Amino acid sequence: MDIPTKIGSAITALQTHVGALQRSLEDQINKLRSEKSHLLAQSESFAEIVATRDCRIEELEEQNRRQARRIEFLESRQAEADRRESVANSM
Repeated sequence: MDIPTKIGSAITALQTHVGALQRSLEDQINKLRSEKSHLLAQSESFAEIVATRDCRIEELEEQNRRQARRIEFLESRQAEADRRESVANSM
């Protein structure tokens, strides 16, 4: 084989190899884009779940505050009733 033929063969081999590398990179890019889309969708789903959970926590905390106020009110009424009963019993 003469030098120009060897150079031509080497160039052809390099072009083939570069083409294969480009296809491989394109495949990897497509795979990464797909994974990115999947992760983005998953992230959005998790954000919705967290927002729903946070809202529910706030609702439960407010419910707990209302119940605590109700308990305090009932305890004060009970204490008042106990005082009245004590006064009535001491007469």
